[in-house]
Amino acid sequence: MRSSQQEAKRRNEELLAEDFGPFRVLCALEPRETRLHLSVRAWSFLDLPLPLLFAPGGRTFEEDRDGLFHFHVEVESPLTGLIVRYRGWVRPAGEPTDDLEVAKPSQKNDVF
Repeated sequence: MRSSQQEAKRRNEELLAEDFGPFRVLCALEPRETRLHLSVRAWSFLDLPLPLLFAPGGRTFEEDRDGLFHFHVEVESPLTGLIVRYRGWVRPAGEPTDDLEVAKPSQKNDVF
């Protein structure tokens, strides 16, 4: 799955636009406690606005933990249920990984 992100503005609100093929999803960035949550504000298909009621949503957040950028993404639709769920972390390029523990895949779903 490939997407691109860029700044967007809608009704004087600063948003994050993420494009997935012909779909565009506009999200507000909402800081809560130690995490930055993303909340869907609008979406479109080939630049045609779609009803927010049917917009993809789910729990999506980012955070700085142990000096690494961690992310958790769940995308679900009221029409289809869960579409994708993934999580992970990234580190700045060039930093050594010797002292980092890499999580092994498991069969159970972690709950945040």
